[in-house]
Amino acid sequence: MITTFFLPCFLRAISFEEKYVPWLNFSLIRNEHNSSNSPESSSSSSSPSSSSTATLINPTSTLDLICCTIASRHLRPSVRSVVAPKLEATAEDAVSQILLHPVLSESLESIQSLLILALWAPICGGSGDNRRDGHLLLVSAISMAKNIRLDEAPDRLNALKDLKSLGHVFDEVQVVDTANRARLWLSEPFSHECGFAVSSLLAPFH
Repeated sequence: MITTFFLPCFLRAISFEEKYVPWLNFSLIRNEHNSSNSPESSSSSSSPSSSSTATLINPTSTLDLICCTIASRHLRPSVRSVVAPKLEATAEDAVSQILLHPVLSESLESIQSLLILALWAPICGGSGDNRRDGHLLLVSAISMAKNIRLDEAPDRLNALKDLKSLGHVFDEVQVVDTANRARLWLSEPFSHECGFAVSSLLAPFH
């Protein structure tokens, strides 16, 4: 079980947000898997066993854990040698749960966790069986993204832009949410793996 005690918040809030988020080209999305209004949530929430599994797989805690793990490389060496291996081992266990239960783990947080880990792990070295294949993590993230229809986010953002040009007014939260989903799908790792070009959808929504 991942607890808030094991997640030093300053690692994520300071180091990861400052050093890594700018390279992602999207804002980290949390708690979106609980939104009953999002089209992505309808497919995963329909499973009768989803609620019972939620206590075993907490997507938001996993995302925070992954961010802390990646950021731990910037700790002082004396601290990193103690903290980083524990974080990495716990992150490995959390990712294993996602990969073992992909349907029950489907969420934007899980997708981001796999993507981030594919880009910047491992922290403590490792090779062979002790190191996960970043490409396989990315493929798993893409598969999960398609299952929750994240690939439709750019089209939805385009539709919002077209409607706004006709004078329609939208809730700002809905606009930001859709733009963040589109940015996540159009992020460089996904676009490179899927073979599509990043479009003007990444421009600000005005």
